[in-house]
Amino acid sequence: MRRFISNTAFASCLLLQLMSTVTQAQEQQAGGQDLAQQARNPTASLTMMQIVAVHNPNFHNLESANQTRFIVQPIIPFKTGKLQHIARITLPYVANAPDWGSLVPGDSNVALPPNYVPTAEVNGLSDMALFDLLIFPAPFKGGRLAVGVSAMLPTATDPALGTQKWSVGPALGGLVQSGKLLVGGIALANFSVAGNSERENVSAMTLQPFGSYGLGSGWSIELTEMMFNYDFKSKTWATLPLGGRIGKMVTVGKLPIRFYADAEYNFADKGVAPKWTFRFAVVPLL
Repeated sequence: MRRFISNTAFASCLLLQLMSTVTQAQEQQAGGQDLAQQARNPTASLTMMQIVAVHNPNFHNLESANQTRFIVQPIIPFKTGKLQHIARITLPYVANAPDWGSLVPGDSNVALPPNYVPTAEVNGLSDMALFDLLIFPAPFKGGRLAVGVSAMLPTATDPALGTQKWSVGPALGGLVQSGKLLVGGIALANFSVAGNSERENVSAMTLQPFGSYGLGSGWSIELTEMMFNYDFKSKTWATLPLGGRIGKMVTVGKLPIRFYADAEYNFADKGVAPKWTFRFAVVPLL
């Protein structure tokens, strides 16, 4: 835990140094929406840079293990003709994680021997995830629809940190906003098309509901980034999370920045997977 706090503080200092060089804030979009409300909307045309510290203090069926990650996630809106896109790139760095050896939980919900203890820790880059969504007005008030493509790139620097597979698949989503309340969800799937033939193929789906409510003065309460991961090959849910988040929008100089902290519990306990997840994020709006 002390390593997590130290790493988080170091990352925050680097971020504050970066922010001091930024002199221009993003203008608020037309339509009368509050900027804090737009920042919680995954379909809003806002350029953001999420920097997230993630700590898993324990694992199901492997209590001695823990994991710390840092995620850099640019969110970039753009247009092709009249079509509005939202691109999201997820670049994870693992500061410490168990070295599973030949037993890689990412392949399936493997059953480890009783009292199995990882022999070492690993660190490095994990697999890069990205998706590109086309955004459309929904046929109902306050709604938006999204359809696009998802992909996973085998950028992991250690076999224990990734799938060693190239994967692609469809993505779709939708949301509805009413006043200060926003609810919706995104579904995506990834199927391996190339990569290390000695590793299991990727055949998985992720369901990600989201919801938030603005409390005023930049504060909000939200669901966490709950990713319900289903493995088609093993026909099991790898993660069944539930969590809550508190968020706050502030302005540093002229730069709007969103902060949030959350806690999440994973109820999928048959395999080896993180039990508790804690996040702290700094999200400058560029």
